[in-house]
Amino acid sequence: MSIPSPRSQSPAVPVVAILAAVLGASVSTWRAGGDTALGPPDFHRRVSPAVRSAPSSGEGGVASVDCGPVVLSQNTDPVVIEIGNTVACGEQVPQTFTYENFVARVFPVADLFAIGCVEFGVESNEGGDTFVELTIFADDVVANPTTAAVLQIAVPIANGTTQQLFKVDLPPGVVVPAGGTFSVQLRTPDRDPSAGGDGGGIYLGSNNNGQSAPSYVKAATCG
Repeated sequence: MSIPSPRSQSPAVPVVAILAAVLGASVSTWRAGGDTALGPPDFHRRVSPAVRSAPSSGEGGVASVDCGPVVLSQNTDPVVIEIGNTVACGEQVPQTFTYENFVARVFPVADLFAIGCVEFGVESNEGGDTFVELTIFADDVVANPTTAAVLQIAVPIANGTTQQLFKVDLPPGVVVPAGGTFSVQLRTPDRDPSAGGDGGGIYLGSNNNGQSAPSYVKAATCG
């Protein structure tokens, strides 16, 4: 994932809620991606969130179209999405679909940081339109799983999406104090037909080109 310019997003994203929510009790604990098997699948590195600072206000208080000059990314290559690289918790037989999956990155910041936008990748989505739920936490959600969410946005993902980066605008006021930490989490929904899902499968973008800090994954169904 990356956090780039708020005004260059594709597609448009509706704000679902700004709330103080905690993770559901049914969700398993966080594991470092690429190192630990959750049930049968191995979770590989994700295209993690890259974070860009919010732009300064221009004349009349109108922000520039650029998201800001500072980019936070823990990926050596935050752009390339490799086909077949990402594994999500799901089923292959008799029907291929994915269960609810989570991936997160944790970002410490030295200076005051206003988050302007977030970018993440989708390797593929098949079986129907779906969404990725993006949540910002004002702390390390891996070390402190009851951390309250400060922002939550549902990003629509069209059926047939392949190797696409999504840039999500954030509203003003998502600010991390100097010396603070924030987390970016992506959740993909449970598409199990027996639980009312559409039987489709979505895989977030990833590559094996290196990272400076671990990504984290969890999926209740895979343990």
